Amino acid sequence: MKPNPFPIMRAAEQARVGISDCTLVGDLLIHAHVTHASGARVITYADNPHTAALFPESGADAITDVMGAIAGAFPTASP
Repeated sequence: MKPNPFPIMRAAEQARVGISDCTLVGDLLIHAHVTHASGARVITYADNPHTAALFPESGADAITDVMGAIAGAFPTASP
């Protein structure tokens, strides 16, 4: 995948959703760059202090160090 945004765009196409309706969660700076290149939104998960220091410059749409916050941000599907 990295650094090619094509797999993200292809996944959106296969799911039949617009790329601007997609959000990728990543834990590396390259994830933010690739995701923005695809046109999707990105949430960066700062799982260590080194990467956390880099994320504000990444242009991420959101940054968190709490995995539960990511899960709680997305609606759940009804059966």
